[in-house]
Amino acid sequence: MEYNSSKSNFGSLSFGLKFRHAKCRTLKIYEACESLQDPDTEPESEPFAHSRGSCPNPEESGIAAPFSRTTIRKRAGKNEASGISGLPVCPAGEIGDKVLYAAGPGSSGNLYLPRYRLAELQLPNHNQYLVSLKKSRQGWDLKVRLEKYPYPGLPAHGLKELPHEISLTLRSSGIPEDRPPEFSFQELFRTAAGLNAVLNIPTLPERDMVYSILTKPGCGTELIVCRRIEVAVPPESKENANLPPDSSCFRKVRRVLENPIPFNFPPELHEYIFRDRNEIPGVGLICRQAGANNYYQVQDNPHIFYYLPDSFRLARRPAPPCTPLLSVRFTGRGKVNLEYTARPTTDQRRLEKDAKLLETFIPDSPDNPAGEQKVRLRPLLPEPGKLKYYLGLPGEGGPGPLRERKGAHLCLQEGIRDRLILTVPEFREVFEALFRPESAIFRGRVEVELGGGLKESVPFIARLDRMEGRLFDYEENVDASGCGEVILRNLIESPLKIRGLAAKFIREPDEVIDAKIQGSPRFRLPELPLSLKPAEERRFPVLPERPLPEGPLPFRLKLEVEGPEVLPDPEAIWDSIAESGISPESRVLTVKTFVFRDEEAAADIEELIVEFPGGKTVELSRKRSTAKVNLDLPLKDRVLHREAFELCHYTVKTVDRKGRVSAVREGTASGDLLIVEGR
Repeated sequence: MEYNSSKSNFGSLSFGLKFRHAKCRTLKIYEACESLQDPDTEPESEPFAHSRGSCPNPEESGIAAPFSRTTIRKRAGKNEASGISGLPVCPAGEIGDKVLYAAGPGSSGNLYLPRYRLAELQLPNHNQYLVSLKKSRQGWDLKVRLEKYPYPGLPAHGLKELPHEISLTLRSSGIPEDRPPEFSFQELFRTAAGLNAVLNIPTLPERDMVYSILTKPGCGTELIVCRRIEVAVPPESKENANLPPDSSCFRKVRRVLENPIPFNFPPELHEYIFRDRNEIPGVGLICRQAGANNYYQVQDNPHIFYYLPDSFRLARRPAPPCTPLLSVRFTGRGKVNLEYTARPTTDQRRLEKDAKLLETFIPDSPDNPAGEQKVRLRPLLPEPGKLKYYLGLPGEGGPGPLRERKGAHLCLQEGIRDRLILTVPEFREVFEALFRPESAIFRGRVEVELGGGLKESVPFIARLDRMEGRLFDYEENVDASGCGEVILRNLIESPLKIRGLAAKFIREPDEVIDAKIQGSPRFRLPELPLSLKPAEERRFPVLPERPLPEGPLPFRLKLEVEGPEVLPDPEAIWDSIAESGISPESRVLTVKTFVFRDEEAAADIEELIVEFPGGKTVELSRKRSTAKVNLDLPLKDRVLHREAFELCHYTVKTVDRKGRVSAVREGTASGDLLIVEGR
């Protein structure tokens, strides 16, 4: 059965399924009927409540009372012919769910139009709405369970439900669009307690739209329950205000009444609704968010949460000296072999903080009562085939796009091991990028495939001031008098800056006494921040704030170092990563003189001898005024932009005709051409 309204009604209704238009205004639809006045009987108007007392006093309760069945029978002599016989009768007030209706002839009792609200599941410590967004064969299903209830001002017992038809619509009015999104539920199932409804969502864009309007505040999302009823109204009803004053006929009225239900569910409070959306298909993990970080909860064991590292960083060697795990080797033909290792890094403080937030995702159960939700965090270790590594390398005109490094060894637990073959200019760009945090060269990411099309990325950070590994260590001693001494030692190749120091005396199991670092006749407290050169160590006296109590176990010192900052030393880093005996880079220099073109000026000169560092020499004479020399210059000088590579140092010796050195002159030159003068 389907009713289509005229344009003035602003809507249409399909039985139990759809309400088609965005605007669901109340339909006021009247059917013409003939006068039902019985000439032998005077109309009666006293309400049923006044004659039988089965309903509260309308003046006291504010509820319109139904008409008596006697009144209905007297007035309905010809009702059967007009189709009104048997319809519930509305009182003189407006039609709605705040009034009682009188049952038609042949029935007894009062009727009410139920309201609907979201049904709840009662748990030991809290309740949950019976709403879910679940995966189905046809896409996704939004399932809702509603319960019916009478208006609070109506009698609590002795009421029957007014026959009505229902349709459900999901509507959002807070989105600035010409036509706000609206979804009609396709499946409705009546139950004794209320209604079960299903909205099938066939596509991912529609699912994401539904998820958005359900979770974002300010969308004004409501679940609209449209209730369609047919009732008879007496002449004195407001619905018959346009009839002549002496009219005594009943009229049949069809009406659609909206019952809006707020329908917004912040995911941090109602994650159970969206559990299937967050689940990774085929993996058995559910994505949970704590702060800005994602965690993955085991569906069958909700105590366990997997996490990804914060980043991958270049690593240091574990044993002193803790130099960078990089290796540079010059392979010849202008190529450089660069091998490097990166380790995963995770901030333990963020894990401790997020663990408290993750406790809310552990469901209550007899085996897991409230207050005993222990979160177990474990690193996520997917198969190697689920990892991809992308790296930015030098290219023509600047850094090129990220390129996949298919030959790199990848493991979320062990890290990254990779080898690059670069030209000398490319290697110099990479080496310089290690000192510049804003550079895009030698930066990248590890992409983790989690299943179901879901991917996560972990950044790769290659900065020499933010490497993974030990920077310092310390030794502590506590003497019999209760005084302590701490020896702090730099373990790396570059200087360290220490911003603050703090110490505590600790004794098992949980005894802690604050301490202070101060001067003494043997020691002098340095000013902070403190700088430590490579391999340098400093000694500090430590005194307890109060005398150390005696006990079976001795106290030990614990030192806390605030903000250790690495000050990278390019030359020291190069010396620690470059293999010994690395082949120098050859540079061709052309040496030329014009002295012998002037015989008068060169009368006493037999030849010019040009000497270069490393034992290379060039002899220029009247027969040979131009020569070339191959100079072997350290790659280190080129990488570090040293002057020794840019400038050529030389010594010129002038030899007279008797074979004696008559003059010696030193100089420097740049470029690939050197012009030598005689004197």
